[in-house]
Amino acid sequence: MKKQALILQQTSAFVQKDFEVEHIPKDVTEQELLTFLEQFVQKLLDTDMKQLFYVLYRLDINEQKVHQALNPTAIEPPHKTLALLIFQREKQKAKTRVEYNERSTEEGDGWNS
Repeated sequence: MKKQALILQQTSAFVQKDFEVEHIPKDVTEQELLTFLEQFVQKLLDTDMKQLFYVLYRLDINEQKVHQALNPTAIEPPHKTLALLIFQREKQKAKTRVEYNERSTEEGDGWNS
């Protein structure tokens, strides 16, 4: 499987786990995943800001960027910016995991070297 496809699949898995949802298809595109996150964030903005901030904190989203996204003078709507920040963070975690797994496979377990 291509590296980009693995990263997207892992990103999707992280989103499913972190947001406790089960209905994300395995063949989801980046745009579909981002749209899902935008809708999810909008729902939390409307109904449960405390939960949204908890998720952002748990994912280690940069606090300054969150404040910028929530600023009334921001160009983009907050749900779109926050969803993009979440997507980028989840994708970075996925990329790190995929690259680490590749190195581990290439290097072996260290016992036979």
